[in-house]
Amino acid sequence: MTADQSGSSNQAAAGIAAAVTGHVVAAAPFLYTVFYLVPDSVFMVAWLTGTLELVLFVVCMALGFGLRPTSPNLAMGVLSGWVFGLIAIPCGGTAAIGFIAVLV
Repeated sequence: MTADQSGSSNQAAAGIAAAVTGHVVAAAPFLYTVFYLVPDSVFMVAWLTGTLELVLFVVCMALGFGLRPTSPNLAMGVLSGWVFGLIAIPCGGTAAIGFIAVLV
């Protein structure tokens, strides 16, 4: 692997990490509510999580398609990271909640 190819994979990994981190940040208010069960704020937190996911979608699409001419590997990492996070974060969160429920 040449130095140029190594930098390309690092850019793609950075894009994936940035997008998945965005999903974690967007899901944080929802997970906080699930664990602490504040009944008055469930609808507000669901709305907030949905809004943050919508903002993340717009930012990832704008970055992904905007960076394509200059840095195609970073753009592909952001786009694929958004899709991966969209699937992995809810599945992982559901598994974590189920695991904690079994322990408690």
